[in-house]
Formats: sequence, C-alpha cells, structure tokens
Amino acid sequence: MSSVSNMSIFLDVRAIESTVLELRPEMVGRVREVEAGRPLLSFEVAGLHVVAGLVGETPRGGITLRAWMVTGGSGDRTSFWLYRTDPRILARAVVARIDATRSNRGLASPWRWDEASRSPLTDLADALDAGGAPVTEVVAHNRCVATVEGPNLELRHAPDTAGHYLQIVADDREEVLRVALRPTLGWTLDWTPPRHAARLDLGRLLTGTTTSAPGVPQDGPGIEQLAEAVLRVLDSEPEHDEFTLPSPQPSMQSRLDYPDDEIDVAQTVARWLRWFGFQDATPAATKKDRPAVHASHASPEIRILASPVGIGAIQRLAGVASVDHAQPIMFSSTGYTKNAVAWADKAGVALFLLNDLFGGLQQVNAVANAMKSPLPDGPPQENESVT
Repeated sequence: MSSVSNMSIFLDVRAIESTVLELRPEMVGRVREVEAGRPLLSFEVAGLHVVAGLVGETPRGGITLRAWMVTGGSGDRTSFWLYRTDPRILARAVVARIDATRSNRGLASPWRWDEASRSPLTDLADALDAGGAPVTEVVAHNRCVATVEGPNLELRHAPDTAGHYLQIVADDREEVLRVALRPTLGWTLDWTPPRHAARLDLGRLLTGTTTSAPGVPQDGPGIEQLAEAVLRVLDSEPEHDEFTLPSPQPSMQSRLDYPDDEIDVAQTVARWLRWFGFQDATPAATKKDRPAVHASHASPEIRILASPVGIGAIQRLAGVASVDHAQPIMFSSTGYTKNAVAWADKAGVALFLLNDLFGGLQQVNAVANAMKSPLPDGPPQENESVT
C-alpha cells in the first residue's frame, strides 16, 4: 500500500476518533488503537467493545475493493461501508452502536440497515421486519455489499443500475425476494436465483387488477401497503404463479445468474453472443470501467444508463461496425428512443433489451429478430459460472 494511502487511512481514522469524542465526550479515555495489520479503533462501553477500522480486500475485475467495518457492542451484525465513505458518517455509525450498547437495545433505524439516513427502503425494511419478514440486506445510499462466510469476506460495489433495493431470504424455499426502487421502473418485486427467477406483478398484488407492467410508480403505494403486498408473497405457495409476470421472449431465456455488477453484465452479453454464433466473444477491459465485449465479426456495445439509448449512439456504433466490416449489436438496460429504433432498422443495427434480472434478452427490432442461433434448441450449457 502506498504512503499516500497509508496517510489517507491515518487521517480518516483520526477523523473518526475525533468526531466520536466530539459527539460523545464521555468516551474520552475509553478509546484505544489496535494494530492488526491495519489500524482499528476500539471504544469500550458497558464492558464491551465497539470497533471501527479498514478491513478486507477483494480483487474484482482488476480493482481491489476495500471497506470500513463497524462492529461489536450490542451484538448487532457487522456493518460495512465503502472505502470513500465520509469519516463523519462512520463516526455516527460508531456512536449509534455505542448508544445501542448502553441502552441494551438493538441498533435503531436506519443504522440497523447499514444506512446513514432514512429512505423509502429503510422505512420498508422496518415495516417488513415488524411483520416478521427476515430482511437480510438493504442497499440504498451505502452501496457496499459484503458477504461473510466463515473467515472469508467478499466485497462488492452495488451498481447504480440495480437501484435501491432490499432482500429477504425465504429459507424454506432457498430463494431470495428482492424489492427494488428503480429510477425508470419504480417499485419492482422479483424472486431471484439460485433456484427460481421471476418478476412479480406488483400492481396486481396492490390493486387486484392484472397490469403486466414491470413496476409501479414510486408515489403510488404507501410503505405499509407495499409491505403488506410483500408479506402476502412470502406467505403464498412456492410456485407463486398467480402473480408472476410473463418473461419477455421466453424462448430466449438462458440459465444465467443475476448480473449484479458491470463485470457480470459483460460476461452475460459474451455468453449470448456465443449463443448467436460469435464463438470468440469474451469480456473486454475498457478505460472507462464500462462493461464491454470483444468478438470477431461483431461490434457489440453495452449501454447501462438511466435513460433510453438515443439515435446518436446507434449512429456511432453503425459507423464503427462499417469500418470493421462487422455486425453492429447494441445491448441496453433501459431501451431505445423511437428515432433510435427506426434508424437502427435502416442501418442494420440489432437492438436488444438486456433483462438484468434473468440475464435474458428481449429482441427490440427486426434486425435482432432475424438473428439466429447455431443451437436452435436453446442456449448452450457452459462450465463457467457468472459470478
């Protein structure tokens, strides 16, 4: 680790300590620094210790992810925060744990969900928890996702395209129910892998009327109404076909796992391109850390945006493909404008909508519909997994 990084960590640790002591002056004399490979601050309270420090490194896509940890005290789960989190937020997380330990109560919301401020997701998590739902993860402003298995810690940075979401593990079904709030779709409700994947008709759950829409507007249901709908799903039969929306282009659904970051999106697209016949399609690194795929005889582009792809992006892709004498193929997470689709039809650009839940595709225009797979009986089984 460079001296600059060491100095940055040192300054952050000092900022955490000074802010905690400013907010809780009675902790003066009850804090000590523990050197365990990296500096950790330990605050003694009620015979227990609240610990904060930088821990864990997970290599991912050529980038090493690090996180701050706040743990101990009242016995609540360990919270993890992205490395660049403001030290004042980390200090407040420590103070929340100190206060919970003193009062012999659990962490108060939103800190119990590893969030520094209340949001629709933390309010929903509170309502679901009160209803007995085992909420295991809330991702809103804190985009750090940590998986702890024994001594192993894996860190992920949740992409903005996933929106704000919470997860509930249905242990009896080996399934995960994800409630998300997305910029373009509003509230969505999904069963996710490993065993089952389906988007549910949340509108029908809320109103009793089939909507066939992927989501409902954020300003539609109240938090309590939304929580009641989610609890109904958890209490339903495992098949839950009654509320399942039809998958787009079911003949094109693969058995891919949920692509939860940009690396996974690139792997997903590469697998689809191989299914279409571009056998050397592989994920490629880009200078801007955007998902990309390289394939001979194809010019694929992946657009993970908050708004539909416009005509300009289609024209640029067509220009590149014409120089390379390759088939232009666009994969978008949010669709295309009408002008973009019309121009793509004329220029021979295949347009696909990337379904980030199933890892599947929806053909958007005639060019995409005309593409055929060398394996018409379905996507190939591959040994590698999308992680």
